[in-house]
Order: sequence, then structure tokens, then C-alpha cells
Amino acid sequence: MAYRERPYQQFTPVDDDGNIIGSAGNGSGGSNATADNQATQITRETQILNAIATLALQFPSAPVGDRLKVDVPALSDPPTNTALTQILAAIKAQIDVASTVWTDNSGAFYVRRDLVNESNGTATVSFTDPLGNAATPGSGLRSLSNNKTTLTDFYDVLTGGVGYSIGDLLARIAIIDTSTSTPTATFIWLNFSLGTILSAAPTTANIESSNETIGARQVGTWIINLPTGAAISAKQPALGTAGSASTDVLTFQGIAGGIPLNTISSDINTTGNITTADLVSATVIGANNQSIITGIPTANSSVSISANGYNSFLVQVAGTWTGTLQSEVSFDGGTIWYPGSGFLSGTSYTVNSTTNNCAIKGNATDATNVRVRATTAITGTANIRINLSQTIDPITVRNPIRLFDSVSGVQASIKPANIPATASDTALVVTTGASKCDRTNFK
Repeated sequence: MAYRERPYQQFTPVDDDGNIIGSAGNGSGGSNATADNQATQITRETQILNAIATLALQFPSAPVGDRLKVDVPALSDPPTNTALTQILAAIKAQIDVASTVWTDNSGAFYVRRDLVNESNGTATVSFTDPLGNAATPGSGLRSLSNNKTTLTDFYDVLTGGVGYSIGDLLARIAIIDTSTSTPTATFIWLNFSLGTILSAAPTTANIESSNETIGARQVGTWIINLPTGAAISAKQPALGTAGSASTDVLTFQGIAGGIPLNTISSDINTTGNITTADLVSATVIGANNQSIITGIPTANSSVSISANGYNSFLVQVAGTWTGTLQSEVSFDGGTIWYPGSGFLSGTSYTVNSTTNNCAIKGNATDATNVRVRATTAITGTANIRINLSQTIDPITVRNPIRLFDSVSGVQASIKPANIPATASDTALVVTTGASKCDRTNFK
């Protein structure tokens, strides 16, 4: 089939089902390809091209899921650029920035709308009633937005008062209003246990802050059943300062009636001056000429110290004085006294009195008191110091060794070598035996 160009377009019109209606522009019948017919054809084709261009504007710039979106309805009369520009200007001119609810002193409610013109930046405020009708608020205009903050603290009741009792839990609610230039605070007291509002704030001394960690506090009287003999009170001992006497001594009690354990932690001492003789105390003689002293000594005639729990004492005498001083011990808290013998420090002598300066070391075990007392007239001033210690002194044989006859019980006499024996002296018999030596064993 040969191809031949034609000076006109040829097309075959069809209906919706594809049936040929007729042909046009084929040059063999039908309408002639006159200038008028060609102009009409060009006009129709131009309309078709414009419609296709308008429709193309409704498609996305890129496919959606590899497909073109074709469900956009065609515009029967698409707006012009001028119309779109006018619409955009109208939108910019009226923008609803915010809508809030307000009230005034009359109690009426208003809707406030804040508008801004984006084209020139002008802001406009208008009010309407809840139905949308224009309205003018009265005096006292204010926002209904929440400008209040609440803080809550809890308290336990220690002593009852108006509107609350012991054991109740109270809440103090602070309402802070920040809507004004200077914030204000309002306080409300609530009885949390009863759910009632107090008419007035409770007395400060009647409440205390609740322990939030525990969550509750027991107040009032507690009843605790203790075993028979258990202590119902406790005391924290004040042990004092090291090196100084303490008025509190911590002891541990064993069985009922038992002896407390000694828990003294340091040595103690006391000092004083003796300037006169004791003219008041009375002395009687006990077994084996032991002196037993009672009464309260004359003032300035003695120096004394409590010795409970201590094992030894040391009396130091110094100063310039004359007279006789005696060391004494008591076992009943100072009612009855006995001479307290001791060694003169650094010597082998045992004494319980002195007429000169010295240091006497004695035993204070089981003693309740130790003292030094003037038993004769005193001149000058004797400076006394008494030390008490828990240290137990080494055992010392204080009495002389005596030898007795095993049959008669008579004590033997021991004399210096320069004094001759007499017929009345008790004889000592010493038996000796001859030494024997087997000389054959020596080489």
C-alpha cells in the first residue's frame, strides 16, 4: 500500500461502543476541506487540547504507587489565577488566632476572639455571647482560665482542739492565685479524718508535721504488756569526760538480787587541806584492839572520797604541818570507819597513821569510802590527795612470820644474835645429819 500525504487531516468518528459513525476529511465525499471547514476543525481540536491541559493539572506530579491518581473530579469551570489570588488575600485578612472564655462582675460569660491580619499585622479583638451574638462586656472583665495553684501539707494532731481530736490527720491547703500582678495565697484547714473544714487554723503546739515516709503516726497512750520484772523506763547514761568523775555509771544487772558488774572506766582522785584536829568523832575498841570510829568529823579535819567499785587507794600527804594523820576506810557508806593500813611507798613498812609527809598505798576492795583524818592537834596545813584505782596491787605479806611448837602451841622466840638466850625462851630444835659420800664413785 502506497503512502500519500494529504493536505488535510482525516479522522473517523465513532460512538461510545466503537461503531463508526462516519468519516470526515477523506477527500472522497462528505464535507469539503474548505477554509471554513478547516477553521472549525482547528477550533474543536484546540478546545480538546485545552481540556486535556486543564485535566493534567489535577494529576500529581509523581505517580502514587506507580499509578496516576484519576479519581479527582474534573472542574467544570476552573478558577482563574486572579480568583485564586483574591481568595488567598481574603484568608490572610481574617485568621482566628485564639478563642477564650471571659466573664465580668455581672457573672455573664463572653467568648473572646483574637484575629490578626497577616497582610498588615493588624490585630482585632471581638466579644460574643455563648450563642455567637456580638456582646460588650462590663466592668471587671477577666479570663476564666485557671490561674490558681494548690499546695497541701499534712499534720498529726497531738492535742485536741476546735474541730479536731488526738490522732486526727489535718491537711493545710494553700491556694495561690497568680492572676494578679502580686500573687495572693488563701489557706484552708481540712480535717482529713472527718472530711470537714476547720473554722480556724489549729494551735501550732497541738500538731506536728506528718512523717511522709511512714505515712501515719501513733499518738495518745500505748499499752504494752511486759513480762514480770521488766524495766518500764530507760535512761541513756552520761559517761562524762575522760579523766573526770561521772555521776552516771552504767551497770548490768544479772539475776534478781545479783551483784552489778563493775563498769567503771577510769581512775579518780580528790584533794583537800587539813588544818585542825577532829574533836567530834568517837572511837571505841573492838577485837584485838581494832579502832572503830563513828560520827561526823570536825570541819577541816578530814578529806574523804567515795570508793565504790575501786580496788586500791593511795594517800599522799604534803605541806608544812605537825600532828598525826590517820588513813581510814568505811564499808557502809561512811557511817562506821576503820583504820586503813597501807605500805609506805618504796619501803617495807606498813602503817595506818603518819606524823610526816608520805605516800601510803592501801587496799580499797569492798570499801565504800576512803579518808584521811587528823587524830591529834594540827599546826600548819597538811595538803592531802587521795587517788582511787581499779588496779589490784600485788599480794604482799604484811604480818611477820611466827613459829609455833606443834605440841604445846607455844610461839618460838627469835632474838638478834647479840642478845643471849634465857631459860624462859622457847627452844628451837634443828636436826641435822652427817653427809655421806661414796668415794668409790669418784675418779
